[in-house]
Amino acid sequence: YVALAAALAAADAAVIRLLAGEVHPFVIGFFRSVFGLAVILPLIATRPHILKSGYRFQHVSRAALKLAALVCYFVAFAAAPLADAMAIMFMTPIFLMIGAWLWLGEAFTLTKLFAVVTGFLGALVIIQPGAAGVVAPALLFALGGSALQALVQLMLKRMSDKDNTETLVAWNLIVTVPLAAVPAL
Repeated sequence: YVALAAALAAADAAVIRLLAGEVHPFVIGFFRSVFGLAVILPLIATRPHILKSGYRFQHVSRAALKLAALVCYFVAFAAAPLADAMAIMFMTPIFLMIGAWLWLGEAFTLTKLFAVVTGFLGALVIIQPGAAGVVAPALLFALGGSALQALVQLMLKRMSDKDNTETLVAWNLIVTVPLAAVPAL
């Protein structure tokens, strides 16, 4: 399943790269959410109880952050070399480890510290800040998207204490469609 998810993520990035220049990132985000909601609507119709949640505000916040992360990724896919943008996306677990330590109180071992330092050094190799410290803006969008995605994952970790996966997915799509519609227009 992980290999399939990675292949689908790469295909998604390639499709976005093909659409870039002709379709605005907000429009891509909107239609991606609309298609996702269309797929999950039958589940919501047959199991309306999945919409019960005590996290209304958090669902809106999470959907807005996720949309912002996606738009950052879409901008990066359009303007940076695709391999570089995808590699920078893998900073998400690094940001996630730091966030889990800071906000969730998870242990931060020497092994995790080594992984964080190595990850950041790897990102610097890819980003290649020039002698003047100039970094390609598109790669900064990828880095920002990774940080936002890590924040979304941290929120999901807390929200999954009370809401099941179906509820989290349904609310994400229900909220993201109207949020994405405004800037897409």
